[in-house]
Amino acid sequence: PTPGTHDHRLFVNRERLLSTARAHGVELRLVGLRPHFGDGVRYLADKREEVRMIPIRSTAVLYLGVGKKASAS
Repeated sequence: PTPGTHDHRLFVNRERLLSTARAHGVELRLVGLRPHFGDGVRYLADKREEVRMIPIRSTAVLYLGVGKKASAS
């Protein structure tokens, strides 16, 4: 990777994200992501500009959060 592209100080801690969301009434579900293999190969060969992301179980490298705020009673 290019120097400076991954700054560990900017990484989001999964547990902190979940607890902060929960504290504000948002039940958050995390989904791991990985690049689509074929798209990634074509991207590296300069044959494709976009790479689809595939959901996976592990959130160790890359993830997205999907949440819904609880309705007020």
